[in-house]
Amino acid sequence: MSENKQSRLGPVAGVGRRVQVAGIVIGALVIGLGYGYAKPASGSANSSEAAQSSTTAVSSASLVCPLVKDSSSTNITTFAPGTVSVSGPSSESVTQSGGTGSLFTAGKAGTLSGATGVSGGSEAAEDVNAPVHATASGADAAGLTMTETMPSGSTSGTHGLASTNCGSPDTDFWFVGLGTDNNAYSMLNMANVDSQAASVTITMYTASGQLEQAEATSLQGITIAANSQRSELVNTLDSAKQGAPYAIHVVVTAGRIGASVLDWDGSGGGRDFVASQKSATSLVFPGIPQAEDNEKVQLSLLAPTGAASVTLRWVGHSTITPAVGSFSGNLVQGKITTVDLSSVPTSGEYAALEVCGSNSAANQCLPVSGNGSSTAIVGEVKISQSGNGGQDTAYISPVQALTGDGIIADNTSNSVLTLTNTGSSAAQVKITETGSGTTPATASATVSVPAGQTIDEALSAPKGAGGDFAVTVTPLGGAQNVYAGRIEGSGGNLSIQSMTTAAESVTVPAVGQDASGLVPQN
Repeated sequence: MSENKQSRLGPVAGVGRRVQVAGIVIGALVIGLGYGYAKPASGSANSSEAAQSSTTAVSSASLVCPLVKDSSSTNITTFAPGTVSVSGPSSESVTQSGGTGSLFTAGKAGTLSGATGVSGGSEAAEDVNAPVHATASGADAAGLTMTETMPSGSTSGTHGLASTNCGSPDTDFWFVGLGTDNNAYSMLNMANVDSQAASVTITMYTASGQLEQAEATSLQGITIAANSQRSELVNTLDSAKQGAPYAIHVVVTAGRIGASVLDWDGSGGGRDFVASQKSATSLVFPGIPQAEDNEKVQLSLLAPTGAASVTLRWVGHSTITPAVGSFSGNLVQGKITTVDLSSVPTSGEYAALEVCGSNSAANQCLPVSGNGSSTAIVGEVKISQSGNGGQDTAYISPVQALTGDGIIADNTSNSVLTLTNTGSSAAQVKITETGSGTTPATASATVSVPAGQTIDEALSAPKGAGGDFAVTVTPLGGAQNVYAGRIEGSGGNLSIQSMTTAAESVTVPAVGQDASGLVPQN
């Protein structure tokens, strides 16, 4: 890639703020017993004041990699772009559960940091995992991204490439399309890195419907102590033996946790992480690879709260409605529906998949609806490929369009970036690659993504840099409909990651100062 001047667009997210006024209320009410109060005139300064919201840089970050069942071969890599101005000192700490100190010393923002050969314990289900926790402040926090990669091992249990971006502690996680048969081995790991205990409830779904408590191991009110974790083999939670694929909904009713699922076939069919998602009224899955020999593409969909009707849109060289055999588009509440899309990819075509409402026109994606109102759904695309190294699987989770920098910290030159534009006009996107080292080499290029198409760009380390590198994708000029996916490897060593917007800045809404609500009004 050629060198260009860098440009960044920080993401915007809502942040709530409350002003606690209980003491003032009590005092005002006591005084008010002996005095009358005049109601402010409509439109007065006391009743409403014009104020502007403000945008501020993220100044602290916390990320958790619930490292799942692997020998000493895992890579942990962090990267913060350093393109957002943050006042005050910067720092970054990366530790592992059970360790005696820092896992590695992080460099300044704009440089890659990492550790190789990190152990997550053996493959045995009863062994304890060792999550990795990163915290950062100042410039190191804005856009901080941590990527976990497990290279393919030599045994059936460690076969297959697996990679994921590590998430922030949260309270709501969906994992969909887990497993394919009774031999599938899906491990849910939940890590609590906070100083207070967390309480968790897990709900499971199959093609036959939601599992009731009588049909599943007790999954209500699970306590995860402070600075501890809990792992569950998903298929063993199904005491009714209804079978895969599964969907699980992890809801934290007190505290917060980091959660991750590693799904693999113990007989050597491959493995990959399944990223968490939120339910939404439309879904986009970027990063679907071009057709390979013996490739299988399977979509799993679930409407957890009500029946829904959907249509599929394939965005490749052009946007089409794919032929999906007997799939009617109707989703039954609480039951997983699977759709075989293996015949849709064509040679040389990378793509994304949209799941839209059934009343969408050819050039639009309307919200999914059911019974006359919008209905939130969840889903996952599973890719299976074969090659000289055997078989491997990869999972693609739905994401929102990029509104700022999308980052993956750990990439190799055997990677492809896909860019999908679901809008009605061309979008400009900047791609930046950053090598390792204290003064890293960088390369950048601006590409145009035609409306209604997916393009691919081969990734490689910048000239003068070797080994792994970070990739940053930035929509330019207000582009609002760009989705990105990173495909690493192929055949028997395959992993795919959907790219999300890194947390670089937040918007603080305006708060009007109005004391009129503190006392009784005439």
